[in-house]
Amino acid sequence: MRKLAIFAVTTFVLAIAAVAYAQTTNTYTVTGSTSPTKAGTKKKPVPVQVKFGYTVGTTNGNRPSPVMKYSIRFAGLAVNTKPFPKCSADTLENQGPAGCPSGSAVGNGFIQNQTGNRSNPQDKSIQCNAALTVYNSGNNRAVIYVAGDPSQTDPRRKCAIELAAPIPARFIRASGGSATALEFTVPQTLLHPLPTLDNAVVSVTSTIKKITRRVGKRRVGFFESTGGCVRNRRNITVTFTPESGTAGRAQRLAPCRR
Repeated sequence: MRKLAIFAVTTFVLAIAAVAYAQTTNTYTVTGSTSPTKAGTKKKPVPVQVKFGYTVGTTNGNRPSPVMKYSIRFAGLAVNTKPFPKCSADTLENQGPAGCPSGSAVGNGFIQNQTGNRSNPQDKSIQCNAALTVYNSGNNRAVIYVAGDPSQTDPRRKCAIELAAPIPARFIRASGGSATALEFTVPQTLLHPLPTLDNAVVSVTSTIKKITRRVGKRRVGFFESTGGCVRNRRNITVTFTPESGTAGRAQRLAPCRR
């Protein structure tokens, strides 16, 4: 009996170790740039276009654990949501993009996913990509609208399951006003478009347009560069929080000039 008990305990420990070894660990990379690359100052800000992207991989080739929270921090950038047309998450939820006023869409891009059965991390058999549109929502807020459907001929927009969901986001001034972070939590309808599926982002590319509005005597940009240029580089840092596993961080030093 004692030998049997030892064997049972050993088997249990080995089984737990095997499960731990098989767990997926996400890996992350970030890309980003501004145009123009001029740093500007708080007194003389420079309106800019922002290009941003990231990839999510794994250490073992499995489908990544879906990322549920993001914090995307841009050093030396400020955002101005007040002067521009606005569209709320409720409007996008109930009316779609057709309900938003002209000029409220400030950016766009594409999302590539790996989608498969939640119980099998190796399953990537379902195509589910989508387009994204960023809307200004005012009061230092934005909405990321994600859309994909089976009828699309563009593979970047084609998803076997129809996706149409807003993601509320907010801009947060960080580091004493020397940086801006965009933060949001992805809804379950996108993480799991069906209860049996994981929908894991593996690549995102996006562009926030260089748009301006006159406010008084000054022309204001939606995104403005107000400094943050250290040794001709601007720091872009993203914190990723997956559904399982620990949060990860990736960084990009984008070119800039004083």
